[in-house]
Amino acid sequence: MKNILLLGGSNSVMVNGLQKVLKEYANVINLALGGTTSLQNLYELKREKNQEVIQNADLLITESVINKLIIIILEKISH
Repeated sequence: MKNILLLGGSNSVMVNGLQKVLKEYANVINLALGGTTSLQNLYELKREKNQEVIQNADLLITESVINKLIIIILEKISH
């Protein structure tokens, strides 16, 4: 079975979300943190303790654009 590394925001954290479907086809290593942007994904990629998991991943999925869009919209509204 393939190994999928999942990085992202709330869509990746939800039990019945993205990870549920992926677990039907592969081992899923979930390093997602809800309500974050791509900076959190980058942080997880750079963390020393994650390096072995990253090296053993067959596929890396990252999703965080939704959270970025919300932040950008809120910033524009508040100005």
